[in-house]
Amino acid sequence: FLGAILLAFSFWHIHYSRIAFPTAALPLVEVVAFAALFLALKRDRPVLFLIAGGLLGLGLYTYIPYPFTAAGVAVFLAIWAVSAFVSGQRPINVVTRLGAVALGGLLVSGPLLLFLATQPEYITGYAQVTLIPFQEGTLFQKTSLLGERAIQVIGAFFFGREVDYTDGLGAQPLLDPLTRAAFLVGLVIALRNARHDSRYLFALLVLAFSLLPAILTSTNWGENRRIIGALPMVYFLAAIGLSWAIALLAPRLRRVRPPLAIGVVAAILLVTSALINLQSYFIDYAAADTTRWVYAEELTHACAWLGQRETPTQTYFYSGRWSYRYETCRLLAPDLAATDRSLEFGAYTLEKETPGPALYLFLPPYLDAASLVAEMYPQGTRTEGRAASRLLFIAYEVN
Repeated sequence: FLGAILLAFSFWHIHYSRIAFPTAALPLVEVVAFAALFLALKRDRPVLFLIAGGLLGLGLYTYIPYPFTAAGVAVFLAIWAVSAFVSGQRPINVVTRLGAVALGGLLVSGPLLLFLATQPEYITGYAQVTLIPFQEGTLFQKTSLLGERAIQVIGAFFFGREVDYTDGLGAQPLLDPLTRAAFLVGLVIALRNARHDSRYLFALLVLAFSLLPAILTSTNWGENRRIIGALPMVYFLAAIGLSWAIALLAPRLRRVRPPLAIGVVAAILLVTSALINLQSYFIDYAAADTTRWVYAEELTHACAWLGQRETPTQTYFYSGRWSYRYETCRLLAPDLAATDRSLEFGAYTLEKETPGPALYLFLPPYLDAASLVAEMYPQGTRTEGRAASRLLFIAYEVN
C-alpha cells in the first residue's frame, strides 16, 4: 500500500503517464505479473504458474528493454528451483512448475516473437544501440566505462544528470528527497535479509537486471525510459524503508494510541512526498526552459492560433526547428496548407508568390524577419503570440 501511494505521486511515473509513452504500461504489467508469480509460489498450483508465465510474457509487448527484467525473474526462478531441490521437493514438481511458467510465457509472447523472427528490422531498426561489451576497446576500457555508466545510472535517482532532450527528464532526480532516503533504507534491509526472504531477493534481482539496459549502453537519450522496468522494485524498497521509519517514529507519539500513531506518521510522510513530487512536476518542471524547448512551446502556440482561423492560400511558415507538417501542427491545425520558407525546410524568401492576401508566420530564429516583411508591406497586420513575457511567434497578414 505504501509503495503504491509513493509510486502514484512519483515524478517519474506521472511524467511518462501524462505524455502517454507506451513505456508507462511496463510497470503496470510487471506489478500484475509479479503478484501472480508470488501467488503461484505461495499456493503451489501449476495453473497459477501458467497464468504467471502468461503475464510475464505479456511484458514483451510493452517496451523493448523488458527482456532484461524478465532475465532477472528467470534468475530468481533458477535460484528458487535449486533451493527447492536442496530442501527435498520432488524434482518432477519443480520442473512442472518451471515448465508451466515457460509455457505460459511462450503462449502469450509467441506471436510477437514469431513476428520479430520474420521481420527483425522492426526491432533492429529501432534499438540502434551497441552494448558496451561488444564495442571496440580493451577489457580495461570497457570495464571502466561500465563502472562509470553504473554510477551515472544510479546517480539519476539521487542527483539527476544532463537533460534528456527526447522526453525532458534528467535535470531533476527521479526520486524526491523523502523517497530517496526510504529507498536507501529499504535497500539496506533487503540486502541484509535476501538470504532468508525470497521477496527481498526477488526485488534486488529485478532491480539490478532492470538497470542493465542503461548501464550496458553508452550515454544517449532515452535512458530514463530504458530503466523504467526498475520502477516497481524501487518503490517496493522505498515502502520497506518507509515502514521502518514509521515503526521508528510512531512510538514517539506517546499521547496517541499505537494504531492511530502509525496512521498519523504514515500520512505525514506520504503527504510530504506527494506534495514534493507535485511541486516538482507541475510547477518547477513545467516552468523549466528545457521543458518548454522539448515540448515545442512556440510551435504549439503558433499552430493552435492557426487552427482557430481561416488561413489564406498563401501561408508562409518560418521556423528553424519544424516544418509546418510536423505532427503538432497536423493535430492543432489539420486543414493548414502552407509553404515552408525557412532555410532548414524550404527556400528562404520574403516575397509573395502571387498578388493577394498572404500570412507570414515567424518562429525563432526568424522573428526579426517580421520587421522586414512589415517594411515591404506596411499596410499589414502584426500579431504576437506570447506566454507570460516570452515572445513565441509573430504573424503578419497582408492583403
